Amino acid sequence: MGLSSSQARLLNLTSRMHQIEYKAAKLEAEKLQMANKSAKVYEDYLYALDKTKIQGKILTTDGSITYTDLTYKMLLDRGYQLKFEGDDRVVISADTEANFNTANGNENYFIALESGRVTPTNNQADDGVYEIYTADQLMAMGSGKNYRLMSNIDLTGKNWTSKYLSSGKTFDGNGYSITGLKTALFSAVAGTVKNLNVQGNSTSNAILANTASAGSTFENISVSGSVNSNDRNVGALIGYGSGSNITIKNCSTDASVISSSSSIGGLAGALECSSVTITNCSSKGYVQGNNTVGGFIGYLTNGTVTNCSSSASSLTTATGDGKHDADDAGGGFVGYVGDSTISNCEARGEVKSEGGVIGGFGGLIQKTTVSNCNAYGNVTSNINGGVTAAAQNGGKVNTAGFASASFGATFNNCNSFSNVNCAGGDSQCAGFVNSNMSGAADTMTDVINNCYSSSNKPFVTQTSSIDTINESATPNSNSISVTSPSISTTTTVTDNKGSSSLFRSIQEHGYILEGDQANPATGHEDDVTWLTNMVNTGNLYIYKPDNMAEDGFIQVSVSTDTNLQEVSDTSILKKAEAKYEADMKKIDKKDRKYDSDLASLETERNAIKQEMETLKTVAKENVERTFRLFS
Repeated sequence: MGLSSSQARLLNLTSRMHQIEYKAAKLEAEKLQMANKSAKVYEDYLYALDKTKIQGKILTTDGSITYTDLTYKMLLDRGYQLKFEGDDRVVISADTEANFNTANGNENYFIALESGRVTPTNNQADDGVYEIYTADQLMAMGSGKNYRLMSNIDLTGKNWTSKYLSSGKTFDGNGYSITGLKTALFSAVAGTVKNLNVQGNSTSNAILANTASAGSTFENISVSGSVNSNDRNVGALIGYGSGSNITIKNCSTDASVISSSSSIGGLAGALECSSVTITNCSSKGYVQGNNTVGGFIGYLTNGTVTNCSSSASSLTTATGDGKHDADDAGGGFVGYVGDSTISNCEARGEVKSEGGVIGGFGGLIQKTTVSNCNAYGNVTSNINGGVTAAAQNGGKVNTAGFASASFGATFNNCNSFSNVNCAGGDSQCAGFVNSNMSGAADTMTDVINNCYSSSNKPFVTQTSSIDTINESATPNSNSISVTSPSISTTTTVTDNKGSSSLFRSIQEHGYILEGDQANPATGHEDDVTWLTNMVNTGNLYIYKPDNMAEDGFIQVSVSTDTNLQEVSDTSILKKAEAKYEADMKKIDKKDRKYDSDLASLETERNAIKQEMETLKTVAKENVERTFRLFS
């Protein structure tokens, strides 16, 4: 028996109801997924709100301050150093690597190369002066240029050849030092040398300059070391000077100067000039020569010497003939001086000789005025029996507290505090001056005016040879103050990139080269986001130059460095806002479609449900009716 039409209809409606229920459940699930997607879109948007970037302060053309987004490379260009977690090496460019290698351990040279002040092939600065940073540059120095020292230079072990400085040119030591010289720095100087410290153990005529010629100037120079030579004209600062208008100012020497010949001095050996001016200079150490030996200058003509001192001890080895001439003269300040003026000077060194003419201040002083000067050092003759040799020559050994002999000299307001130790025998020994050169009255006028001697020896041994003798019973209050050379660095290399700190950091920790595959930043040098993420995650640290720090850098952060700031990344935020808006529109559209489809299904389900109820009611009534018919 087949199904009735109502039964068949009910069966179809039941099947359709199951389909509607399934489809509605599926739509509800999809709608839930859409809600989850909406939440994810919102989370992405919130994440974008938290995204930041690092910015650096800049000065605009109108003088206002603004900030610009920073990248890894930009931070390096600003002088910062960036170090990766667990790695203290700094990151440098190929150019910086080349500059570091060229500088070869010289910090100032590295700074100059980094700043572009000089190049590896051209060390001429903007002012036209050639700058010297290395020993090789010094050794390549020519004569016809102006030079400026920019670093301390050690020439130890170098095959140094003394240089010539031509007229009108300047070598400015700039407050730095040259050490390790085995021969003089200059063979000859006709220009200007200044602001320099020099040290060496020279076998030539000097440590600084073997010779000086007309127009040369020496100013603010300190010389130390030793000179050992067999030549004549030997001194620590200058061996021999000649010509006019030579100037020596604010110079000092501390050296052992030894020669077997003549004209040997602590500062200068011989200044045989037509005019030379010496001011505020000093010498100390030890001076030894055969004759014409001075603690300050061995031989001097036509000089003006003011406010100078010598504490160098001296030894004159010549036995001489005992006569008053320069051949066997020695003095605490000057061995022989002629046609000069000396004022406000002092000699404090011990003076010794094997024979000849020696004095606490000068050996032989000829046609020279000496004013307001003092002698302090002990004066001793007959070292190693020299007096015997002099006597054999028919002469005498002449020893004096101030000057052994004068020839047309004038002494004003001078003091001798020297302890005079005479040779004995047929020698002359005086507390101040022995006599004039001839030992008797002559055509030259010799004057001693208001001078003092603390010695118990006769003030003058041969009084008849001196035209005027005015001995003071008390010391003169001579104010003699010699100051140290004012040697200072006047020109410095401007470090506006933190190059000094970078140099020390490279030396201390090494470096990573930009672009190297070992460098985590390779490929990200211009990425603002990468830099920010690396810093915020603690994988990259920012360091700022600080010369007080041990390795030249201190760690900083965005919050501690006033030149940096961290702000919201507006470009990412704008993109996120646009994406959020677009995604939400899509989600909303789909959500409305889901709601519409679900509403349609609900309407259809209600209709089917109502129809099914009706069919069930009709079927029931039909069954009851049939039952009554057959009962």
